[in-house]
Amino acid sequence: MKHSPCLPPALLCGLLLILFLAWVPSASAQVSLIPQIQEINVNRGGKTRFSLQVANRGTESLTFAMGAYGLTVTADGIPSATTAKTERGCADWITFAPATFELAADEIQIVEGLIHAPKDAVGGYSAFLTAEFRMLSQPFTLDEEEKVQAQLDLGQAVSSVLLVTTRSRRNLATLEPDSLVLSSGRGSSKRIAPTLSGSVSNDAWQASLMVTNTGNVHTVATGEISIWREDASLVGRADLTAGRGFVLPGLTRAFTATGKRSLVDGIYMAKVQLRTREGRVVQGTFPYSIVKGETVSGAASDAIRALLKATAPAFELSKRMLDYKITPGGKRTQGITLKNYSPDSLTVLPRAVDWTLDEDGKVVLRPDAAILVRPCTSWLSVSPNPIVIPPKRSKSVKVTVTAPPDLYGEYYSAVVFETPESGEPLPTEFELPRTLLMTVSSAQGLEYQAEIDSFYHEPVSSLMRVFVVNVLNTGNTHCFASGKLEIYDLKFNMVMERIPFGGPNDYILPDRIRGYAVPCPGALAPGTYEAVVMLDYQDGAAPVIEKIHFEE
Repeated sequence: MKHSPCLPPALLCGLLLILFLAWVPSASAQVSLIPQIQEINVNRGGKTRFSLQVANRGTESLTFAMGAYGLTVTADGIPSATTAKTERGCADWITFAPATFELAADEIQIVEGLIHAPKDAVGGYSAFLTAEFRMLSQPFTLDEEEKVQAQLDLGQAVSSVLLVTTRSRRNLATLEPDSLVLSSGRGSSKRIAPTLSGSVSNDAWQASLMVTNTGNVHTVATGEISIWREDASLVGRADLTAGRGFVLPGLTRAFTATGKRSLVDGIYMAKVQLRTREGRVVQGTFPYSIVKGETVSGAASDAIRALLKATAPAFELSKRMLDYKITPGGKRTQGITLKNYSPDSLTVLPRAVDWTLDEDGKVVLRPDAAILVRPCTSWLSVSPNPIVIPPKRSKSVKVTVTAPPDLYGEYYSAVVFETPESGEPLPTEFELPRTLLMTVSSAQGLEYQAEIDSFYHEPVSSLMRVFVVNVLNTGNTHCFASGKLEIYDLKFNMVMERIPFGGPNDYILPDRIRGYAVPCPGALAPGTYEAVVMLDYQDGAAPVIEKIHFEE
């Protein structure tokens, strides 16, 4: 389609899709465009269609024109339109039907978009889509004596972001932590933290992690940062968030976190972990010192260096997870490889331990009995033991499971590979790089079942509310939690796009709960609404559905 040579006024004074990783104000509470973010796949040289819903909730008719522009995104996740050619822009591939239309009051128009990808397209592309319209402002007085009044003809727009992936085996999203800025929450390091309910003073430590996607397709990531003392004791941990977590190819995103208290003077190590929607895990460690409330990056003591070494052992496991399907009373052996990267021989000692997942889906080694689920540590044997790996070489290791006659359902164990210098067990975060997780299950009798244990609404501000969804696995084997949240008015009109949460890599172990806090940003007119959550827990199974009403 053809585009105007300059940005229309609508893009300057209308709605910007700040929710693309943060929040979305309404351009005019009368007009909406959903979904606000849409992801589609297309073959190279192929065509595919997508839909947009434009709604006029006002009292007057409006004329709309659809537009497609280049997309730029700041490190804070704020998108904007550009007419300049971008490296991974696809605005020129898009046409709309209808391209212009009129909507009477309280009418909805479904716009069909068609995207035609070039044959040489590889990876991910993006566009900033708009539904542009004009409205007259409220009358105002120009001349009191002459009683002259006027109105402004204002160009406005509602907008949406389109993320396009051209199918290819070469597609890969690769996240790299670039830098970490840490503030202690004391002295001049005390920050003013912006929130959706205004800026508030924050006396707690804060962190900002810059993450670059060096791959060729976008991904969605969540993360966590933990702060550790020299004695490997935990100071605190917090979620690393970046709105909805989108990281576009070739761009850098800022993931931020806020702790619960300030940091006293001392030497620390910050450990960050990001997990992509595809299940890839990226980790990084950063030593810091706090001197009179000020942060000094890179300063490390011998104890911190020892923690850094424990986080990055001199050997690597070829696999991090093994799944054993076995008959009751049977035996099965599988193998992995340990590769020694050091110039010296390594002696490695395998130690069988229990593991589980907490309510946030994080692995916990040696868990308390209260959260331990179906352990099978006594069923394992590892050979050879000890494991001697020559310099710069690899060694094959066999792990054998002998199941009891009454095996039913799925069970869990792990092997931590240690060196003689490892000493006392460290927290899970430090041991995971050298840990093999295992599931052991019978070939038959696996029961996949999940339910929504609780679902409720927590208002944050006029521009933000959070829905908490707690999912309980009532089966005897692990399942996943992949859901979506929809918001409707009492006329059954969808007023916000579907908000996804979880995914096929979000496992829940039997008898365990996994909790999700699903942010729902954007302005809603006062009234009663219905929130609907739909949860998938097994491929092919009917979704679990729950509904609640809430007030704005």
